[in-house]
Amino acid sequence: RDAFCYTRAMTTARKALANPQAHTLHLTQVGRGPVLVLIHGVAGSGRIWAPVVPLLAKRLTVVQLDLLGYGHSPKPHLEYTPEVHVTAIRATLQQHGVRPPFAVAGLSMGSLLALEYARRWPAEVTQVLCIGLPYYRDAAEARHYLRRSPWARLALEWGGLGRLIITTAWGVGRRHRWLATSFSRGRMYDPGQAQESAMNTHQAFRTTLLNAMINNPAEPLVADAAATPQYYLHGANDRWASTSAVQQMLARYPHCQLTVLPNIDHNTVVFAPEATAAWMLHTLEQADA
Repeated sequence: RDAFCYTRAMTTARKALANPQAHTLHLTQVGRGPVLVLIHGVAGSGRIWAPVVPLLAKRLTVVQLDLLGYGHSPKPHLEYTPEVHVTAIRATLQQHGVRPPFAVAGLSMGSLLALEYARRWPAEVTQVLCIGLPYYRDAAEARHYLRRSPWARLALEWGGLGRLIITTAWGVGRRHRWLATSFSRGRMYDPGQAQESAMNTHQAFRTTLLNAMINNPAEPLVADAAATPQYYLHGANDRWASTSAVQQMLARYPHCQLTVLPNIDHNTVVFAPEATAAWMLHTLEQADA
């Protein structure tokens, strides 16, 4: 009987931990004014927005989150899906008293989650801002582009060996900032951002890649979230998602507006923070006018 009660208690505990609403995400909030919620991409943390936050906070209340399984947020062992991520985001915002409606901005994969949030709870979102939308026509094309990241390739194609390499490398990287920076090749992350990107778990990274990017095409989300105004920013030199393909897809949807930054790669937040912040502020002010 005691063994049965213990087993039932452990099962109940595991189910509770698997519930995304049971976990409060790491959140920071700065500034005053209308609320803008920022969602980071598949490899990183909320700190990736650091270059633009001081510029945005002059006019907005800026809320940054670490997704479940990432950065300083809890890391339960579960299947990370768009539903899991946006449910945890919504529960955390409610717990911190961030009241809707608000604007939501996403970077890369985060833009898919921003659209997912607006699709599920349209009354809570005033505008969606998508930066570097990872638009792929099918799963094969998604895998083709994602292979350009050695971490994504390890997670998706190398099985147990990939898990071992990632777990070991990120475990060392989160303890040694200089090594985490060398892993990122110094192209995108500053030392602090690189170290936080190493805090992700292999489980969160791999299953988010599969469920939120490869098996979660962008176009249905764009269409399903049509009740919410959508604004897109894309770098003309984006190596992770074809600018021309994004332009052609969004041209089919009159509720979408696209701006292309010349001579900029995928992560405009890092490579062109002033231009990105200016676009975000202008877009939100124009939408509210």
